[in-house]
Amino acid sequence: MLCYSNGCVDCVPQAIKENDTIAYGALESFNATSEQECQDYCLRNLKCVAIDIDMNIYPLKCWPHFIPTDIEERNLYEQAGSMLFIPVKRCIATLYCKKLDLFVEFFFTFKTFSLC
Repeated sequence: MLCYSNGCVDCVPQAIKENDTIAYGALESFNATSEQECQDYCLRNLKCVAIDIDMNIYPLKCWPHFIPTDIEERNLYEQAGSMLFIPVKRCIATLYCKKLDLFVEFFFTFKTFSLC
């Protein structure tokens, strides 16, 4: 069972892990406390096609890729102590609809909106 903030799903994510490999193209990075934190970021973000994880430093550096051509063979290169993580099966929990009662001052009335 894999649980997210919006629900749980009975699924096991799958990914390709290329050790000592990173890809050109990531524009921004973020710090992480674990390799799993980087992987979870990419698994939960549907726009993430891969993520470079630099384990040579602490905190770890995670470099997400959002463009599929970033991970083509011509854009890969070796870097010791790093890993390219490529999700091939994601497990996304079903979103639960929530209704909000919002006061709309202009009309002096309450409106109910669905977030789904």
